[in-house]
Amino acid sequence: MSLMLGNDRLSVRLTTSDEQPVQVEAFFGLPTPPTPLVEVLVLGEGRAMNQTRGLTRTATGQALRYAGHHLADDGADVVWQRSADGALATETRIAVRDRSLSMQTTLTNTGDADVVIESLTAGVLPLPLAIKSTDLITGQSSWCAENRWRTETLEEAGLVDCGSARMAVPGSASISRVGRSTWTTDGPLPVGVLEDNLDGDCIAWQIAGGGAWRWELSSTEPGRFLLAASGATHLDHGWSATLRPGDHVTTPELIVTRSQEGWDGAVRALTRHRRDDAAERTTPLGRTALVFNDYMNTLMADPTDEKLLPLIAAAADAGAEVFCIDAGWYDDSGDWWPSVGEWLPSTTRFGDLGLQGVLDAIAERGMTPGLWLEPEVVGVRSPLVDQLPPSAFLRRRGRPIVEHSRRFLDLRSPAARAHLDATFDRLIAMGTGFFKLDYNVTPGLGADTDGLEPGGGLQAHIDATLSWFDALRERHPSVIIENCGSGAMRQDWAQVSRFDLQSTSDQQDYLLYPPIAAGAPMMLLPEQAGNWAYAQPEMSDEEIAFVHVTGLSGRPYYSGHLDRMSDAQLALVREAADLWKAIRDDLVESVPFWPTGLPAWSDDVVSLGLLCPDDTAYVAVWNRSDEPRRITLHLPYPHESVTVTQAYPTGLPHWEELPAGEEYTVVVEAPAGPTARLLRIDPS
Repeated sequence: MSLMLGNDRLSVRLTTSDEQPVQVEAFFGLPTPPTPLVEVLVLGEGRAMNQTRGLTRTATGQALRYAGHHLADDGADVVWQRSADGALATETRIAVRDRSLSMQTTLTNTGDADVVIESLTAGVLPLPLAIKSTDLITGQSSWCAENRWRTETLEEAGLVDCGSARMAVPGSASISRVGRSTWTTDGPLPVGVLEDNLDGDCIAWQIAGGGAWRWELSSTEPGRFLLAASGATHLDHGWSATLRPGDHVTTPELIVTRSQEGWDGAVRALTRHRRDDAAERTTPLGRTALVFNDYMNTLMADPTDEKLLPLIAAAADAGAEVFCIDAGWYDDSGDWWPSVGEWLPSTTRFGDLGLQGVLDAIAERGMTPGLWLEPEVVGVRSPLVDQLPPSAFLRRRGRPIVEHSRRFLDLRSPAARAHLDATFDRLIAMGTGFFKLDYNVTPGLGADTDGLEPGGGLQAHIDATLSWFDALRERHPSVIIENCGSGAMRQDWAQVSRFDLQSTSDQQDYLLYPPIAAGAPMMLLPEQAGNWAYAQPEMSDEEIAFVHVTGLSGRPYYSGHLDRMSDAQLALVREAADLWKAIRDDLVESVPFWPTGLPAWSDDVVSLGLLCPDDTAYVAVWNRSDEPRRITLHLPYPHESVTVTQAYPTGLPHWEELPAGEEYTVVVEAPAGPTARLLRIDPS
């Protein structure tokens, strides 16, 4: 029997038989080597073939057989399989939208004995692209150097045809990326893109999980390959799931998009999928509010009433709609790092006003008060270490896990959840309407309580954390919440889709920020990308414009000593705020493109375009060189002519537009840098 799922742009054909598991036999409407839809690695059964790959060719995956399918209420197709002995059942949910497909699998123990699962795929897709003609785009992040992307051929990345046709055995070469622990995007990133240079077919994917993850590309028949994705595995993360009869385990979601409009066309399709997801979980105000935060290059975790009150006035004058007091507001000791956890206002920092008086001062200036918290940790010198039961903390071998003078709350614990619920309810009652949630340490493999291996304990804690956060959202739906994990070390989609704003970096050097900002929309929505715009009074007008172009390339996230600026400098800051407010309703519907290509970390010229539904494009362009640059900007649509205007800054010299050499392009002359402009390009 054959099942065709999808639409004219994106479809999957499945075939079923009594002799084989459900097979994927066509993707994008093109025939592919038959591939099992689901792979399951079970302790005691192992793989069907000796190999070094992590996810495919499993004995249990080969033993699954079609058991039925149905259409879910939301339009997704659900495909059931059972193992030959009836001990296991899989339910794979396949949802096809206009240009995207998502897959997620649940495995249930339907037998009468315990089963230990060591990996489970969300799905496996054979790709109708040729290894030799296909380029791979992958990303890497590290603290203060996030969202670095590179392009290479599949052979350069390690996937080659080893002559397997002659040996009648598939090769073992593969490309894999793995995310570990709770800093899920520290290192490799759970997003990839493929582009076939012969016919222009492009595929992008993202694993939408909140914990550990793995994706891999491996070869099938000569010259062809497949994509597999999962959450945590025993091989990579020390994870396994012991399923008792009736128990189940569910993978993260694998999202796949297709485009014939270049690799960034596939990313634009991925952006549209993300926006549909986020619209169900975030608040309209939260997606657009202009936030000032007192931390970066400003108070640096040392807030007092004397320092804050002038900043509050200046931020309001500059157009901020939220004012967030960052780290330190709870500290009396001067050494806040090891004592966090109670989240009680400092009794020494805010004079007669107290924290409540400062929050009231923010509200009186028409801004929403905000506070920084790191809710999932407790410092080793906090009274909570003794007040909470041992079960409230992540433990391994009976001892609490400690990193950099912090313990970790285990959100499976009712006591831990009750503590956080009471904390947030109390702070919201004080008028706090914005929270920046940070996360600066990680617990490694995880906790081994409740009879779980560390990887299993960590995933259970992460699932409980997301559940707690969802409950917080339900109780306080109007509160705006930012996700920050030492910058962007936790920008996986399961978390980002729940937040109104995502920090893109802790980078303090404004000259290093452009490639971080330009690479961010590969991972998240442009309007979620909180790019620091930390103008300072000692900066020149060009430098102030530079940092605000960085902010406007995503979601402006203000900081800096605005209270010490001249009127002329503050006017540049206010101009950027006014522009954001004027265009944000369009930008929250925009999709990204990269007019000069994805930037390398050291590129002199960096650019990012945001294409609005009416084909108006806002293009941020930075020249970090001390030499003038003639810059060719490639647009995502053909045109006979366009109108180019300098959207920001309007009062500084305009970059000259030069005759374009070909359609799809605009050419501008940038003076010696550092300098940056936000251009508006309208099709005539």
